[in-house]
Amino acid sequence: MKKKTGLIVLTLMLAVSATACGSKKGTKNAFADKMTVAEGKTEQEEEPVGRNPFVRFREDDTEEPEYPWKDSKEPKTEEPATEEPPTEAPVDRFPGRSNADTGEGTPKILQVGDVAPDFTIDLKDGRTFRLSDFDDEVILINFWATWCGPCVGEMPAFEQLQQEGYNILCINCGDNSFTTNQFADQNEYSFMVGCDEDYRIITYYPTDYIPYTVVVDHGVIAKLYTGANDYSEYKSALDSCY
Repeated sequence: MKKKTGLIVLTLMLAVSATACGSKKGTKNAFADKMTVAEGKTEQEEEPVGRNPFVRFREDDTEEPEYPWKDSKEPKTEEPATEEPPTEAPVDRFPGRSNADTGEGTPKILQVGDVAPDFTIDLKDGRTFRLSDFDDEVILINFWATWCGPCVGEMPAFEQLQQEGYNILCINCGDNSFTTNQFADQNEYSFMVGCDEDYRIITYYPTDYIPYTVVVDHGVIAKLYTGANDYSEYKSALDSCY
């Protein structure tokens, strides 16, 4: 009886021992499984590659990311706008100046020191000459006609002065434009040639004789000549203005 009882006890102890071992083995495997899950994350749990750690995304992750520095309260420095200086109106150097085009002023016998009356005239080459455009220069103005022997005789002197760089304007006041231009072309004159057919300009430069020559220095009359002169006389008058 005792032997049988001992066998039963031994059997029970072996059963308990087997159960305990299996329980420990199961516990160890379960812990290992949990560790595996904690150390190795699934695809859903992995963080996206390349995410900027300075960018904070909203919950839906579809709106524009928020940048910490975007709403900076530091004042922005802007360069002050530069204002262009106001444009000054051109100064009228000769107020009340006589003008042959508008009829301003009263025609008179001119003298040295007078302001030269302003005028415009069409030139042989198609340009329009305005005297006031030469107020910063020196210019010789000659009144002449093709039928005037002394006038024609001094034309070569004017051509020589033109070739040397002086401003020369010859205004015909006795012929039409065709005759005037034909004469200048035939003689191959390169100085400025105009025609005052209606005597509009000569009225403001009155004279009893032609040729009549006026040297204008920066808008003011410097020399007056009635009658013909030679090259050296005109050159000397022009040079004295510089």
